[in-house]
Parts: sequence; C-alpha cells; structure tokens
Amino acid sequence: MISSHRPVALALVATLLVSTSGCNDTRADAPTTHMSPSQAQQALIDSLNHSMIGPVSNVAFAHNKVSFVGKGKSHNEPAKTDLYFIAKNDCQEDDEMGFWGFYVWGYTVTSEYPKAHTTKFRWTVEEKASVTRFCDAMRSLEEAACAPDAKETVDFDAFQAGAKAWQAMNPKPEMSDDARTFRVMAEDAFKRKEYTTALDNFGFALDRFPMWPEGQYNAALLAAEAEDYELAAKHMRRYLVLSPDATDSAAAKDKLLLWQHKASEDAKNAWALCQATLPPPAEEAAPEPIAPARSTMKGSGYR
Repeated sequence: MISSHRPVALALVATLLVSTSGCNDTRADAPTTHMSPSQAQQALIDSLNHSMIGPVSNVAFAHNKVSFVGKGKSHNEPAKTDLYFIAKNDCQEDDEMGFWGFYVWGYTVTSEYPKAHTTKFRWTVEEKASVTRFCDAMRSLEEAACAPDAKETVDFDAFQAGAKAWQAMNPKPEMSDDARTFRVMAEDAFKRKEYTTALDNFGFALDRFPMWPEGQYNAALLAAEAEDYELAAKHMRRYLVLSPDATDSAAAKDKLLLWQHKASEDAKNAWALCQATLPPPAEEAAPEPIAPARSTMKGSGYR
C-alpha cells in the first residue's frame, strides 16, 4: 500500500468512482510505464491539471483513492471528487462537443446527479500524452493499493526500538533546525486553516524528527479528518509509544482502535474494488470533513 503524508481535502460534494485502463484499443492489465507511488501521484496530478476539469486543487492521497477539487458540470463550479485507483475501461478517442480528443469513462455520484451514472474525463487532442500518463498513473497506484502493506510493520518495529532509546536519554536531544522549520510551518498553516499544508508539514517534520509526541498526535487528528484512517492510526500508534503515561492515553487508544477498524474496512473495500468487474456505485456523497478545533491540538502553537 502507499505510505506517504497526504494532505487534507476540504471542498464541495461529489463522489467519483473512476474506471480506467491502458490508453489503447485493447485493455492492458499493467501500466505501459511503471512508476513508484510518488511518481504516479505526481503524474496523476499533472494529467488532471491538463484535463478539461483542471486545474485541480486540494489534492489529497489516501491508500486507495485521491480526492481533489476540479470544475463541476454546473457552470464550472468547483466540485469535490474522490477518484479510486481501479482500472477497468479503455481510454477512447472523442469527437463529441465540437472537438476531437480523448476521454476515460468514470462512475459518479454528485450533488447534481444523485444516482450512480457514468461520466467522462476529457482531454483535447493536444493532450494525448497526458491521457497516457493518467492511465499509467492510475494502474501503478492500483497495483500499490492492492498490494499487502508489509512496510509499516518493519517501520514500526524500528520506531519502537528508537523510541526506547530516546526515552532513556536525559537530557533528550532537541529537534533539528530542519525539522523545527517544518514544525513552525505546520503550526502556521493550521492557524491559517490551511489544513492541507499543515498535514504535509507535520509529516515532513516527523520524517526528520519522529520522536515528537505532539507532532504525531496532531498529524493523527488531521489525517483522521481527511478520512485517511490508515495514516491516522500510524501516527497515533507512535504517539502512544512516545507518551504511554499521558493523561489522554486512554482516549488516544480509543481513537487508535476506531481508526484501525476503519482502516481495515477501507482495505477490504479497496481489495473488493481491485477484484470487481465494475466499481459499486456510492450510495451518497461523503460529508465534508470538519477541521479539528484548535483546543484539540497539542502544543503552544495553536492557541
């Protein structure tokens, strides 16, 4: 599965289950160009920016989907989209709407059309390369989403060993200037209600200084609000290792158990989508995430 620090997407309603395949007349079960998850994420953003719904904003990657805001059907008003990494249908040439280009079929539920239906992602003829990158990125991300996640087990074992050594230190090492810069940027972004940037920068700070209990806790809250429960559980698990005797440890453990359950359900759904002939339509649009109140965040930078 993909393991990365994903931003929070806060936008309007719509749910999109997109089916794509290799960008040719016959379906290919593998991408023509293999990409790492990070390369595929960037390729997907780039190709969406060049599509007729682009440019996109508020991009947030979870283990089996990407959420973003693009142009909606109603007067090009912004609409939230959840795009799942499943690859079923071919990219096809398009000569409708007075132009010649390419399209990919998708399955959608929006505020304008509450019933599940098919729609098209469109690119102009000049953007054929973007269509190819879109399809290859989707297939690469699908492969990553459907793969077992063994990396977190190894990473967490290493983290526990490092945390044990860190807890025995007196005095404890201070955060490096590099990590501190990202911490300050995360706190500033949170104050400005830029939760996408806040979660990103918490992740960057923790990459450089993982023995930061408040950072692990705050990243967990933001990830949960983005409905990325796998990432939320990852951070909360580390917070509990670093702060086992904290006054809120019982409440934190309850959050962890809930998020682990939700992450497990997400994984089951992702696997079902990977195996399905067609994606099951969503029953209703997901509610817009609510930003965590400042009083729930840890540290002096949120007051």
